[in-house]
Amino acid sequence: MKYKLLIFTTLMALSAEALCMADVSPHIGSRLTFGVGYDSVSGGSAGTCVEVVEAKPISQGMAAVSAELKYIEDYKSLAESLNISSTTNLKIGIPGYNMTVNGTAEFFKQQKIEEHSVYFMIKIIVASPVEKMSSVKLKESYVSMLKGSDGASTFRERCGDEYVVGLQKGGALYALTQVKTKSEEEKKALEITIRAKVGSFINSASSMKSALDLIVKDKQITTFIYQEGGLIDNIPFSLNDIGLLFEHAKVFAKNIRENGGGTPILSITESYKFLDNYPREASPIRVSQKQKIVESLSNQRYNALGIINRLEYILGNQELYLLNDKLIVELNATRDQYAKNLDIIANLADDCFYDIEKCRLPLTTDGFVLAKVPEVNTKNSSKFEEKNCLEWLYKEKEDAICGVAHFNKARKEVCGVELFKQGNGSVCGVAGFKRGRSEAICGVELYNERKGSVCGNTDAVFNGSMYITTNNPNHPIPDPSFTCSRAGYDGGYAERGTFSDFTNTLEYRQYCFRFKTCRHESFGPEIIRECEHPSFGVIYNTCRHENFGPELFKECEHENFGVASNKSCRNEKFGKEKCLKWQE
Repeated sequence: MKYKLLIFTTLMALSAEALCMADVSPHIGSRLTFGVGYDSVSGGSAGTCVEVVEAKPISQGMAAVSAELKYIEDYKSLAESLNISSTTNLKIGIPGYNMTVNGTAEFFKQQKIEEHSVYFMIKIIVASPVEKMSSVKLKESYVSMLKGSDGASTFRERCGDEYVVGLQKGGALYALTQVKTKSEEEKKALEITIRAKVGSFINSASSMKSALDLIVKDKQITTFIYQEGGLIDNIPFSLNDIGLLFEHAKVFAKNIRENGGGTPILSITESYKFLDNYPREASPIRVSQKQKIVESLSNQRYNALGIINRLEYILGNQELYLLNDKLIVELNATRDQYAKNLDIIANLADDCFYDIEKCRLPLTTDGFVLAKVPEVNTKNSSKFEEKNCLEWLYKEKEDAICGVAHFNKARKEVCGVELFKQGNGSVCGVAGFKRGRSEAICGVELYNERKGSVCGNTDAVFNGSMYITTNNPNHPIPDPSFTCSRAGYDGGYAERGTFSDFTNTLEYRQYCFRFKTCRHESFGPEIIRECEHPSFGVIYNTCRHENFGPELFKECEHENFGVASNKSCRNEKFGKEKCLKWQE
């Protein structure tokens, strides 16, 4: 997932210590703050069992804005794009957890993946620098608890198996776009187009908008919006205009960056066992196998949701499919079995969250059956079109009632001469100049591309604040070109910051940039331009003139020559040909 990748690479660049961290959803509310315990199996918060110390940013700079496009294939990919964890997905199915699931989970619950639609998610993430605690210690009372008999089990019940060591604020704008299609062929073609665009314009909202405008042009779309952080800008729950979405996204990102409208979007947890005063003789807290069970239950729930949704669509749109009474009974029975599976999964997850020792996968003795979904064939695409069409054209047919198509052709003296013969000559005039390539006459077509200072450079990328220990506020600032080039950039520069006579430190900020490519005549001609010029010779016009004599008699159409065929015509009794207007 993009913004998780963004955070992960930031942490890697800062310290090896960050590699043992895990990032989790902060949506269970303000309870998931610095020092709070976290249960990685149930996904819930626990007690604060560490000495909470001041948290500091581990990098400098403004909030970073990124744009991501993700193709939505099923309920699992939808949940992943919303950063919904396995535990959160399971809690959606348990009524007792309705008050604790996060806003993205509620948004997820409202969505339906329809059979004849294609979906993609647009995500705009605004992420401020991560704040992290350092030199954290376990409270002494819990150190004693861990040393006691069965201490690890008691400790986990009270404290979880991890604690929150870092937080990140910002905002997230999720836009799930549904594109309705008119046929299976159109759906497959659109899926291929969208998949090809995924990942090709990350961090560029403008290029993403341009690409999506082409993809959804003349298509019926609906975009469902969910926003975390920032001010509510009176945006409706759904839109049918990609442009309006990106206009809102600009306001959303600007508000968070300039006005501090962010909310926690990432909580970074770390295992207690990495704390310096964690007793090494304590029994290990083993949760990995239980985590795998939770993930498996979550995947089974996604699978059941997808099957139920598809079966309900088929049963609700029977005119689109080749069905009989027996098959309809089978479809209903299969849907009911998967609905039962959902209840079984919810009960097992509830038991697991309450008592980790009860975590297990479903069995056939529970009534859990992965029933085979009956094969269903669609009728021809015209049946789908007929359901959604508002206005049709009539089919063509040839019949006596349609009238006469045209007269037979014949050549006769009565028809007169056809045309003058063609010829080339001075009397016909000059058609035009021949084409040729010549640098002297036609000039150059395009300039070559090149990178260089003459072309200008891109906006600099902020690469962190640096400090020099000195008592001279005018101390020279190092040239960052070398460090920037090692990072893959073309060059860099530094800006002088504040000088502290209290600590004798001079702050400066390092920026790196890449040269823009440009076209310039100093790089030489690329291709000679084609041109037309008298030096290349002339071609005479072909013309028709009486000097060349008459060619043949004209062809003419006349009723004396007989009727060729009946006209083709359009009549409603011949059926519907093509849809003009589709249902909204």
